[in-house]
Amino acid sequence: GKIYYLSGTSWLAALSNSTEAVASGLIAVATGTTSTAGMLLKGMVYTGIGGTGGDKVYLSSTGVPSLTKPTASTDFVRIIGYVQSTGIIYFNPSNDYIQLA
Repeated sequence: GKIYYLSGTSWLAALSNSTEAVASGLIAVATGTTSTAGMLLKGMVYTGIGGTGGDKVYLSSTGVPSLTKPTASTDFVRIIGYVQSTGIIYFNPSNDYIQLA
């Protein structure tokens, strides 16, 4: 369930505290424990996070989906989906993002 971005022909960890290219690029969620297991660009996926249906899910500084919006200076904030039910999110990354000052 980690989040990756496409860099050339490789999938690398997508972190909210990385570069703009990482935070704004094509991202996907791993369907297994690594990116080689398969990548989901859009759709329903089990991530194990809690929350309530409709809660926003954000790109985080740890590479896993988070219910907590990044707050550190220079972090990028990007909504990557919404909670459907406990542990399950609708992964649909927004094309919009902001960098915190």
